[in-house]
Amino acid sequence: MQTTRVPGSRCHVCGKRHSAATATQRQTDQPSPGDYAVCFYCGAVERFTDTLQLVPVTLDADTPTEVLRLVRAIKARTRH
Repeated sequence: MQTTRVPGSRCHVCGKRHSAATATQRQTDQPSPGDYAVCFYCGAVERFTDTLQLVPVTLDADTPTEVLRLVRAIKARTRH
């Protein structure tokens, strides 16, 4: 997995600041506009804009399975 610095933004749910992104499916890719992001702290799902800022999204039938798995894992971890 590769971690990449991105312009700082705050999670729209918990307010934690994010300044890096780690790819979970692709080994070397940097985030691209439209890619999903899952907040490491609360499990909120967001997407990268053209300037790699994060904007909130709603989970629906089109949300990739891998994103849903990450959300479940993070939320399970934060319940302890």
